[in-house]
Amino acid sequence: MTKPTLTTPTYKQHMTGGDEDSRVFVYGTLRQQGHLHDMLRNNGAKLIARGDMNGRLYDTGMGFPAMTTGNIEHPIFDHDRVSGEVYLVTDQLLNRLDVLEGVTYGHYRRVKAVIRTGVPFAFMRSWVYLYGQDDTYCHDEFMEIAHGDWIKWAETFAGFKSLGTRLHVDTM
Repeated sequence: MTKPTLTTPTYKQHMTGGDEDSRVFVYGTLRQQGHLHDMLRNNGAKLIARGDMNGRLYDTGMGFPAMTTGNIEHPIFDHDRVSGEVYLVTDQLLNRLDVLEGVTYGHYRRVKAVIRTGVPFAFMRSWVYLYGQDDTYCHDEFMEIAHGDWIKWAETFAGFKSLGTRLHVDTM
């Protein structure tokens, strides 16, 4: 048996896919069926888990969702859940996502959260983008998506050619 070194992945890294600074949880247009997923696919992001986290999901009416938190440090103590996917990403891609999400302008903020994976009692910490500067930032005109799944919500709008946007309506 070899002795662990700095370059040997730890058991935790092996089981969860990298360290928490290289993971991002996506819940909207960046998911596999979302219209911005190519940004992840074309930049080498690797899907490592599907799961959910505490939070509330809203339809902004602008073709993308907004999420506010529940108790993001204790995933079993909140009944409001948001579905998504966890990806391994590079620092360069994470910086590009910050630009996309408007972090410097306060549109979204990037925070650490605990993600509940599809494996019983399996959790991991990951970056996630939350709407606004704080959880009071969601506008009254945003519609809450009670089931917490943006893709499922987008699929309910028959005739849309691209999930996550309402700009391409099929009139036939």
